[in-house]
Amino acid sequence: MLAVMFAIFAPSLLDYFDSDNRLIEYLFGFIACMIYYSTLEVTTGRTLAKFVTRTKVVDENGNTPGFTTILARSACRFIPFEPFSFLSGENSGWHDRISKTRVIEV
Repeated sequence: MLAVMFAIFAPSLLDYFDSDNRLIEYLFGFIACMIYYSTLEVTTGRTLAKFVTRTKVVDENGNTPGFTTILARSACRFIPFEPFSFLSGENSGWHDRISKTRVIEV
């Protein structure tokens, strides 16, 4: 998706995808994920998967989280081994616990 956007709006940036620079690949992946999660969760409280599972993100008081809370939540997804945080027996991952959010059924 990011490559398609570059092809339309900034074709010269496509040269970066031809190189084997891992740092640039990780940077583009980080930016794309931050845009995806932050945009959808700030505007709707839900990502595409949350629409399918009929859930949404709320803060610890049950209110719609603010922009900085969602940004923190999105950034926490990049903590190494964060997916394994669900194995601790709690019903939330580090990205929820650190940002003080939770996922509820709609």
